Amino acid sequence: MKLIFSRFDPNKQIIIIYSLPNQNISDDIQKNLRVFYEAYQDQTIEDQMIHLDIGSYLSYIFQQTSAWFPERKETLMLTLYFEEHENTHFFSDIMEETIKKLKEIPNFTKALYINTPHADNESYKIFGRTINILTDCFFEVSKLHATYNLGISEVLMLGYKGAGKTSIVDYLIHGKYISQNAPTLTPRVYDLVFNQIDFRVLDVCCKTHVKNILDDHPLEPGILPEAIVYVLDTTLEEEKQQDSITEFKEWIQYLNEKFPKKLFQKIPFLVLFNKIDLNPGFDIDQYSELYNDEDFNLNIKYSSSSVVDGQGLNDSFSWLVQNMKLTADY
Repeated sequence: MKLIFSRFDPNKQIIIIYSLPNQNISDDIQKNLRVFYEAYQDQTIEDQMIHLDIGSYLSYIFQQTSAWFPERKETLMLTLYFEEHENTHFFSDIMEETIKKLKEIPNFTKALYINTPHADNESYKIFGRTINILTDCFFEVSKLHATYNLGISEVLMLGYKGAGKTSIVDYLIHGKYISQNAPTLTPRVYDLVFNQIDFRVLDVCCKTHVKNILDDHPLEPGILPEAIVYVLDTTLEEEKQQDSITEFKEWIQYLNEKFPKKLFQKIPFLVLFNKIDLNPGFDIDQYSELYNDEDFNLNIKYSSSSVVDGQGLNDSFSWLVQNMKLTADY
């Protein structure tokens, strides 16, 4: 994890003011910081912060009136970078509070030029206060980050094509809806933290993918997922609905053959009816009957969701986490 405080020079240069840990920032990270700046430098920021939540980066671009040249504003950025996690939105409150504290320092921008002829005694004092605030931010983020590393679990995510599997994962990672332009064609492994469980979500679309997961596991050969999420599209027309039901039952049979019987009956199995925002007449009891688990006696929960506003996702995955803890021995 890194906390990076930088400013954008009029000559289109990234200048690192301070970073924690106080180490060299890699060329790749600096390149991404430059991309963030260049994408937003022409926008009118004024007193508002621009929030960028992109992959492993959480950045805030903001402006502050120059202490040396009041007619000019400095363009600054505070960035968190994680090497292991993408759940950067968990730390937004800490970052925003840190920027608020920085902006409240009188003549704050003097801290940006301590290595220039402009620097005076006040500049060094302000720089010291800036370091203290950034250090507090780094340790607050570190403490919060530590609470989300209490255990690693793996979830196998299945579902009918176009049902929204990847969109659900993206919503849980980023806390917002992210439009998907292409279907899942290859197995994907996502890092996801939810309710103090560090997930590895295995997003697949076909039995070939599952074979790769169960037989040639991308993380650890021979390991079985600790929970299953099956996502269904509630907007399907009747013909595709029948195909979806058939495919669901085939998956149940297939997984029953892959998992030890006692394990398969206890493993948390979440059936998530997605896109309910597009189906006002959705009836969960009716759909649950269509997608019943027949004679397998599974530890199954039927739930509904919308990735547009996140409806149903928190309750559904909270159930999953609780039941994963109950079956932790497996």
